[in-house]
Amino acid sequence: MILTHVEGAVLAGGRSSRMGSDKAAVVLGDHSLAYHVTTALGDCLAHVSLVLHDGAASAPADVTRPLLRDHELWNRHLMGVEPVRAPIVGVAVALAAARAPWVLVTACDMPNLSASVLLGLLSLAADSTAYDVVIPIGEHGPEPLLAIYRRRLLPRVLERIAAGQLGLKSLVTQCERVEVPLSILAQIDASLECLANVNDPEDLRRVEAARGRRERG
Repeated sequence: MILTHVEGAVLAGGRSSRMGSDKAAVVLGDHSLAYHVTTALGDCLAHVSLVLHDGAASAPADVTRPLLRDHELWNRHLMGVEPVRAPIVGVAVALAAARAPWVLVTACDMPNLSASVLLGLLSLAADSTAYDVVIPIGEHGPEPLLAIYRRRLLPRVLERIAAGQLGLKSLVTQCERVEVPLSILAQIDASLECLANVNDPEDLRRVEAARGRRERG
């Protein structure tokens, strides 16, 4: 099932300080992390973009999705505001570029995402005007980098960036939202490996080992 009322945006503009190199380009199996994530979104959505920081390197060679960079946000929407580098900026870039009413935003370091998990979330992004965010609730609270944002949130997001209020979780808690508990996700992915992040080399080794075990049956 390919949806058109939701677009996808994979954020790849982080500093990757714990990884020691650009996380988006880190190889897992035969492909980059960004490839794994954009492919999972592309299995569900007609339009998927990769969001990069303006000073970052180009996209990994195996990712052919459209690129969005944050310089347009500062030039068009935040003139006079000192540029910052934060996930909320990536969300704003995605919302500003979107044509669909909803945008599914994910981090580039979640290679275990699957179409079935994403479709479970996407089924909750309906035409209702009662809420603006669909977000899983993990062990440590909301998961703002695996969430669906309504495009009309852009002015509020821009206001927070201009005010230096850069916390995504803080934004989410002030929005009308649908919270998706872990128990719902576990019905689709019992191991909840879909929420695994690859932040450093140890995380990468852990994900590689888990994939090897699954392949061996």
